[in-house]
Order: sequence, then C-alpha cells, then structure tokens
Amino acid sequence: MTHYPDSDDSFDMVDEKEYGFLSESDSSSSSGEDETRLNLDKFEETVAQAKLTQFVSKANVELAKTTPEDSSAESDSSESSSSSVDVTTAARKEGDIALKKETARGIERPETSTSESDTSETSSGSEDDEKKEDPSGSWPKNRPEHRNSLLTLTFLTYRVLYTKRAWRHEPWMSKTLETSSDSDDDEEDSDWSTESEEDEVEALMDELESAKEDLQKTRNELNKEQEEHKLTKAKLEQATSEADACKRQLQSATERFHIFNAEIKPKFEGLAARLAKYKVESKPIQNEQIAQLKSHNSDLQKMVKNFQGALSVKDKNEKAQNEKIDRLTEEVRLLRNALASGANLRKLYKEKVRNLVDTHRRDRAIMDQKSRDLTDSILKKVSVGETYTPSHVFCV
Repeated sequence: MTHYPDSDDSFDMVDEKEYGFLSESDSSSSSGEDETRLNLDKFEETVAQAKLTQFVSKANVELAKTTPEDSSAESDSSESSSSSVDVTTAARKEGDIALKKETARGIERPETSTSESDTSETSSGSEDDEKKEDPSGSWPKNRPEHRNSLLTLTFLTYRVLYTKRAWRHEPWMSKTLETSSDSDDDEEDSDWSTESEEDEVEALMDELESAKEDLQKTRNELNKEQEEHKLTKAKLEQATSEADACKRQLQSATERFHIFNAEIKPKFEGLAARLAKYKVESKPIQNEQIAQLKSHNSDLQKMVKNFQGALSVKDKNEKAQNEKIDRLTEEVRLLRNALASGANLRKLYKEKVRNLVDTHRRDRAIMDQKSRDLTDSILKKVSVGETYTPSHVFCV
C-alpha cells in the first residue's frame, strides 16, 4: 500500500517496491505508456508551475505596490517578498522531488490531467478573483498577518496540486493486483487508501478555505484601515490647505506690516529727533520755571503761616465772644425770670387792690344803708313831733 505523509511532512512517498506492489516485469512492460504519461505529467507540471509562478509574482507585485516613506518599511517589504519567494521555492522543490521519485519508479498512472488542470485553473482563478476583489489594489508591506495568510494560501494551493497529482497514482494498484489471490482484500485496502486520501484532500481543501477566509478577513480589515487612512488623509489635506491659507494670510500680513513699517519709520524717527531737540531746548526753561515755582512755594508757605496765625487769633476772639454771649444769655435769662416774678407780684397786688376796693365798696354800701335808715327814722320821729337828739352830736 502506498503511504502518504501527513500535512506537516514533505511530499515524499514510500517506495512501492519495498512492499511488493510492483514487480520489475510490470514496470518494464508498461514503459511505453509511462513515457507518454511522463510527458503529459511534465506538461501538466509545467502549466501548474507557470500558473503558480504567475500567482506568486502577482502576490509579490501587490505586496510591493505600497511605498512607505521610511526606509525601515522598505526593508521589511523586501524581506517579506524574499521570504515569500523562499517559501514558495521550497514548496516547489519538495513537489519536484516527489514527482521525480514517482516518475523514476515507473508507476502506471491513469489519465486525470483534465481534473488536475481544472483544479489548478480553479485555484489560480480563485486567487485571481480574490486579487481582483481588493478595491484598493495595494497591500501594505508592513502587514505580517496578511503576508502570512497569503503565503499559507499559496503553500496550500501548491500542496493540493501535488497531492492530487499523487492521488492520481493510485488506480494502477487495481491493475497490478488483479492476479493476486487475495484480490478482494487488496481492493478493500485500495478503497480504504483512496478514502483516506480523499479525506486528506478534503482536509487540505478545508484548510485552503479557512486560509481564504482568513485572507478575506484580513483584506476586509485592510480595506477598513484604508478607508480610515483615506479619511485621515482627507483631514490632513484639509488641515494642510487651511495651514497654507493661514500661511498666505500671515505672509500678506507680514508684507503689509513691512510696508507700514517702511512708511511709519521715518515719521517716528522725525518725532524722536524733535523730542530730543525739545528736551535740550526746554531744559533751561524748565529749570527757570522750577526756580519760580520754588519761590512761589516759599511765599505760599509764608502766607499759610500768616493765615494760620490769623486763624488762631480769630479762634481766640471767637472764644471770648462766645463767653460774652454765654454771660449775656445768662443775664437775659435772669431778667426774664425777674420780669416773670414781677408780673406775678403785680398780679397779686392788683388782686389785693381789687379785694380792698370790693371791701370798701361793701362797707360804704353798708354805711349808706345805715345812714338812710337812720335818716328815715329821724324823719319819722320829726314828723311825729318828737325831738331827737342824737347822742353822738357834740357841741363845738
């Protein structure tokens, strides 16, 4: 049974002669067919290698499109492109070694070139489609995850091609094992190996699909970053235009300032000269005025002293006058009190005189009444004939 290594191993296959599946007579009898199939395999290999080389060159061109300003990014891009070329070259060498070993053994292979070419075309076509799906058309050199995804996809594509090429070698087993006594068991083993190889191819295809998905995710992230970069670039261009406008305004303002300075500088120089001349000419006048002001100041100080003396005298006079006013005010108060007391005495005197007059009038009225009564009584007695001799009549 033919043994194929795992996905992480090389493409070398175990020699079938060691397991007794192919004899020397069988290999010599089928030499004519092997030569035809070898030529066909070489043609298919050349086509596959050409397509793979074209794909790798396209990938390297896409990786080399962006040109960052710093030299470090350029060195990284050159290293990445060289590493990608090294990986693909190593994979192609391993595939060539496996193919040479297979052709050297003279194994009889069926006609399956159409499926291989279709697979290579579909794989390369899918890669070209993926390359066309990128709207930006530029992949940055400093994206290791993108570069790794691309290299993984390239390696898996190349590996699928050579795995399918090795898978085509199996149908010879049915012809070789027809004369065997245990043909049923060999057919079962052949079916089992075919199924295992199909599973391996399916696993490789799944890995290829996952690598494509990773590449698509990376491309989407790259597109998003490119959109952000475009927005940032637009903002930067706007800021640059604004800065240029500000720079032009500043330049025009500077020019206007220089023009204004050129126009105003002679005027300021003339004013400065006039000011210096005025200072020189006005200095003696200022000294004379200062002397006059000092003399006026001394006169004013004397006048102030005299005025202060007059104010002190005035204060003394005002104080004496205030004392006189206070004394006269006291005398007036006393006089007013005396007048008030005299008025009271006069009222009392008038009241007493009024009382005495009233008493005198009452006494006089009483005396008049008594005299009238006495006269009346005398007159009555005289009319009667009686003589009346008052006892109070005195003879003189």
